[in-house]
Amino acid sequence: MNDVFLGNFTQQEPILDEGIAAALAVLLHGRLHRYNEVEGEVAEAAMLEKEFAAQVGAKYCLAVASGRYALATALRAVGVKSGGKVLTNAFTLSPVPGRLPL
Repeated sequence: MNDVFLGNFTQQEPILDEGIAAALAVLLHGRLHRYNEVEGEVAEAAMLEKEFAAQVGAKYCLAVASGRYALATALRAVGVKSGGKVLTNAFTLSPVPGRLPL
């Protein structure tokens, strides 16, 4: 991927009507996470993971709820144990890398 981001990190793009309709559909059917889909249904999170993995050419993708969760999951995946020292950038919300539950 060689795209250069030319947008503004402090301003979000408007959410398109299609995105709002998709979010509303999920809210209306009430199955808001991956563990309460009905028989034969694929959870929205699972579909997102599969589509994103395909888009970036990865075999797997795991959607998580926050940057802190993502960082902790990545550290576990590479074998960092509880008490291990990790360097990270300082340009983030301070609680994110603070004390990750490993």
